Amino acid sequence: MPDHRYPRRILLAVTGLTPQVVTETLYALAVQRQPPFIPTEIHLLTTGEGAEAARLGLLSEDPGWFHRLCRDYALPPIAFNASHIQVLRDAVGQPLGDIRTPDDNQRAADAITETVRNLTADPQAALHVSIAGGRKTMGYYLGYALGLFGRPQDCLSHVLVSEPFESSPEFYYPTRYNRVIVLRDNKLADTIDAHEALRLNLVNQVVPAADLETATATLANRLAAGPTQAYGRIKRLLRESLSRDLPAQLDAEREAFHQSMKQHDFPEGLAACLAKRPPSYEGQ
Repeated sequence: MPDHRYPRRILLAVTGLTPQVVTETLYALAVQRQPPFIPTEIHLLTTGEGAEAARLGLLSEDPGWFHRLCRDYALPPIAFNASHIQVLRDAVGQPLGDIRTPDDNQRAADAITETVRNLTADPQAALHVSIAGGRKTMGYYLGYALGLFGRPQDCLSHVLVSEPFESSPEFYYPTRYNRVIVLRDNKLADTIDAHEALRLNLVNQVVPAADLETATATLANRLAAGPTQAYGRIKRLLRESLSRDLPAQLDAEREAFHQSMKQHDFPEGLAACLAKRPPSYEGQ
């Protein structure tokens, strides 16, 4: 049975001081993936500081990014609250502030392995583990434990966030609306999802990242082969429209149209349209 059809669907993640990996992974599974894997519950394994970061960043009333993601994409109820955050502890039961010593690593390995063993004991559950967060050793232990106890319905992933968002502490997931955030280099970026921006007609085309360079070159060549003088007038009209009232803008557009009619490209475009053939513009 496919993992998304199991009645109990669990997302288990290890996190450090960047709880964003939880919402980034949830977005990838529940929104991007087809068919979607929508967890019925989420569990975190983290340090004492990581637990506080998750509580404030994901579960608080504000900003509460986990709750925002569920609302933005109309996800069904997902069990995830402070009781689902398991804090790794040292030999005397105190929360680990970090995982640095061999003893810290041993305690983390034991806790991670025990958690995976318990969650995979339920035959009605499909477990998805994310190794995107926390110390590299935590991700290794989580992946290794799934290798020991994992079943056919269980899965492992590592979510990758593209530039410029991967290093921004303000980015939690692609939104369905414009949200400008400050990046680490103090530049601004919009978190709106590319396909949502296309649906809202904010952009003209969305292509896979691997095809971006080819698509850009194709568009540039098409524009270069077009009526470039007319393109220049259009850009100027758009730019100057911000400082004109409507009558002045209409006068400027009328004058630009008259100027375009005097160019060689104007009758060529008209003739090509009537003959139903591709035009041959010269930029004149």
